[in-house]
Amino acid sequence: MEKPKYDWIDGVFSLFFICLMFFGYVLLMNLYFDIGRYGRDISDSFLLVSQLGFGGFFLLLIAVFLKIRKQKWSSVGLTSKNEKKSLRLGLFYSVVFIIVFLIIHWIKGDISIQSDWQKSLNKALYFLIVVAFFEEVTFRGFINSRLKGLIKNQTITIILTALFFSLMHMPFKSMSFEGDVMQYFAINGTYHIILCFVHVIFQHFFDQHNNILAPGIMHFSFDFFQWFLIGIE
Repeated sequence: MEKPKYDWIDGVFSLFFICLMFFGYVLLMNLYFDIGRYGRDISDSFLLVSQLGFGGFFLLLIAVFLKIRKQKWSSVGLTSKNEKKSLRLGLFYSVVFIIVFLIIHWIKGDISIQSDWQKSLNKALYFLIVVAFFEEVTFRGFINSRLKGLIKNQTITIILTALFFSLMHMPFKSMSFEGDVMQYFAINGTYHIILCFVHVIFQHFFDQHNNILAPGIMHFSFDFFQWFLIGIE
C-alpha cells in the first residue's frame, strides 16, 4: 500500500500539536490537583467526562487539519482496510500478554481482581476511549506520520515520537510528586524509558496494516487488565 507523502507544513503542525497537548495536560493535571487540595475526591465519572472533553478537542483539531490539508482519516489509521488482519494481530498479542501477566502475578501471589463492576465498566470505557483510542490516533496515526514531513528518516521520527509520548505522561505521573525535575527523573526514569519502548512496539503494529485496531486493542489490554487484575493505574 502506497503511503501518503507529507511536507514541512504537516511536520511543523505536528510539533505545534504536541506542545499544545502537553500544555493542555499540564492545565488538566493542575485542575485535578486543585480539586484534591480542597479535599474533594475525583470520581471516575468526572475523570472520564473531563478527559473525553479534552480528547475530543484535540481530535477536532486533527479533523480540521485533515480537512484543510485534504487528507483522509485513513491516514491516521481509521480505516476498514486490513481491519481483519489488524484485529487478529491485536487480539492474538493481547491474549498472549494477559496469559503471561496472569502467570507471573499468580506466581507472585498479588492478583486481586476488582469486584466493583460499575467502576470496572467506567475504567474499561476510560482505557478504551480516552487512553487507547485517543493516544493511538494522535501518536501512532497522526504525530508519527506527520513528523516525516520534517524528518525523512523513519527511525528518527519513531524515536522522537517515542520521547514525546513518554513525556506526555509526565503531568499525570508528577501530579503529586514533590521535588525538582532531576529528582523526578531519578525516580521515574525507568517508567519513561518503558513508555518509549511501548511506543516503538505499538508503532510497529500500526505500521503493519496502517490501522489503529492492533495497537489500540493491545493498548487497552495492557492498561485495563493491569488495573483489573492487580490494581495498577
